[in-house]
Formats: sequence, structure tokens, C-alpha cells
Amino acid sequence: MRPNENTRSIRSILALLSVVVLAVYFTGCGDPTKPKDVKYNLYVGATHLATSPEDSSFNRIYIYDADSLTLLDSIWQAHFTWQLDVAPDGRWLYVTDFTSYRTNPTVWKIDAHTKQVIWSRSDIWGVRCIANGTLLLAGRDVLRADDGSFVRHLSDSLYPAWGPVSGTKIAAIGHTANPEGASEQIVRVIDVTTGEVSGGYVPHLSVGITLEGIFTARLHPDGRRVLAIGAYGSVFNSWFVVGDVVTGQTLFEYRIQYPHGEITITEDGNLAAFTDPGTPSFGEVGIPYVVDLRIYRVTKAPFNPDSMPITGSQVRFLPRSDRIVTAPAADPGFTDGGPLHVIDAATMTLEKTIWPTGSNLSVNWPRVGGIAIGPRP
Repeated sequence: MRPNENTRSIRSILALLSVVVLAVYFTGCGDPTKPKDVKYNLYVGATHLATSPEDSSFNRIYIYDADSLTLLDSIWQAHFTWQLDVAPDGRWLYVTDFTSYRTNPTVWKIDAHTKQVIWSRSDIWGVRCIANGTLLLAGRDVLRADDGSFVRHLSDSLYPAWGPVSGTKIAAIGHTANPEGASEQIVRVIDVTTGEVSGGYVPHLSVGITLEGIFTARLHPDGRRVLAIGAYGSVFNSWFVVGDVVTGQTLFEYRIQYPHGEITITEDGNLAAFTDPGTPSFGEVGIPYVVDLRIYRVTKAPFNPDSMPITGSQVRFLPRSDRIVTAPAADPGFTDGGPLHVIDAATMTLEKTIWPTGSNLSVNWPRVGGIAIGPRP
């Protein structure tokens, strides 16, 4: 074979391999950034209505295998687990609990392997891992993950939202003045290590309407796009939007029922999922959506009271990104109890229902708190 023919053959083989790789991803084998030999855990905080308010024996963090969804273990907690996060390496759990409704919050750093408490801090309203787990974001404060000590306070004019765990930049919601001098909400990007603020996107629709209230936002791994949920006029005019913080343009918009859901993005940035808590008057409560961010295609779970009951506002991608898990809002005052739902991300069909106790309690329903997914320690 002559050299030029050999080169063409190699190129043909490489082209064929690239097609195979793409086909594997699109047919549901999932996020290639996650090693397939790594085991993942699903952590679920839950409490149950006890015989008396003083009985805390029902407060636990349940640990499931994130692939098989079988119950592996549990960790006892003194109070309701409102928020959970896992370090990127899976070694540490960060647990926020309350002694009663929205009072006396405490953050605990727990060794996920030994279940031992490493440190705790009071009066912190939840923490999230950032900068590959070396830092924690607690409201507008940045803390060191190793000991919980203070690093810096972010701008009081911005409300920190969220961004990729692997980076140091997140989306933050603030206000700006439009050409007429009226105040509008804007999504900016802030670096939690330096406090530097950059970019700006005022969420708006293609018809020119600006969303007056932004309820949540998340920075895409590309550092340029932001995903947000907002409303104008009333919460019944709610939208999911994708915007560019460099140009200020809206790249995608999608009408939803209610703005109090969550947004999550796969590590490779190809897929996003968000929830629409809805209201009973619309006949849809807690409907989840998956968005292909490469082509802006939305797949919505069909609402069926029998096969797809209330899913709640929390949402996470399971390993390989081929499934999502949803749970009720992690709020001790508003969570009415209920299970988790595991949903196929491609077809949006209900795959499994999980009660944190392993069974459906007809009277003593579990109240689901925070949920998190991370590598098994």
C-alpha cells in the first residue's frame, strides 16, 4: 500500500471511531467524563413524623448505590437534614440541619467512610463545594473546606447562585438600571477566590419582555452561558432561559408553570435538567424536564397521577447522566413528605420510586431533605 493510501485508511478508521463514540453517547451510555469503574452513592436526608417532637430517632441520611438504587447504609442525624453536598472525591459529606423550622442551623463535615464528624459550625445556611472541593460557599461567605474557616465575603449587591464544582466561578443575581433608569435583575459571573465580577445577562424573552424576578441561576461549564428560571407580572408567567453573559443575548427560552424549581447540569455541559413545581390548578405538580444544550431540545415528563406522581423541586443527574432523580423541596416547613423518583433522562418515563425507609409508610410518611450524589469513599 502506498503512503497516501495508508494515510487515507487511517483517517477513515479514525472517522469511523469518532462516529461510534458519538453514537454511544447519544444512545444513552452517558457522560464520558465520569469513569465507569467508579462506584457512586446517592445520599438522602430524611426524617419521619415521630410520636413526639423530642424523638429524633427517625432523622437519618440514607445511602443508596447510585446504579442499582439498593439501600447500603444510613447515618444517624440529630435533626432534619435540610441540605447535603459531597466533595468531588466522595470523601466528605457536608450536612446542614435544623433543630426546628429554619432556626439554629448547623453545618457538619462528616467523613463519608467512617461517619465521624470532622468539624461543625453554627448559624451557616448551608454550604456547597466549589474549587474542586477545596472551598465551600455558604451564602455570601467563602470557607476553607478543611476546617470551615473564613476566607472572604462576596459582594452584598449580588446573591450567589451556582456554577461548576470544578471551577471557582458561579452565577450570581443582582440588579442593574435599564436605559429608562428602572431597576432590572441581572445575572453576573463572580469568582469566589478573588471576588471579581464579570459579564452580565438580563434575562428576557425574544418578544422583548424582561423577566422581573429571577429565582435561580446556574453557570454553564463553558463559563459563558447561564441557565436561569424567572417570571414577569406574576409567578404564573414563568420561563426557563439560557443567556450569554458576554453578549447579553437570550439563546433559548421555554415556558413553564412555576419558578421555584432547581437546575442541574452534567459535568460535560451537554445536558441540563430542571424542575417545575407547578400548582394543582394547572394539573401538573413537580414536572421535570431535560434539555439537550447542544441543540436546545426539551424533553418533558408526561404528567400522569398514577405513573408520575408529585416529583418535587430537587433534581440531580445519576452517574452516566442517563437518569435523573427528583425529590420534594428540602424545606422542613413545606415538605409534605413523599418519595424520590428515578426517571429515564431520554424517555422521561418513571423508572423507580424510592421511599427513604425502604417501604411506603401509610401514616408515618418520610419528609425528604437534601439529596446529593458522589463517588463512593
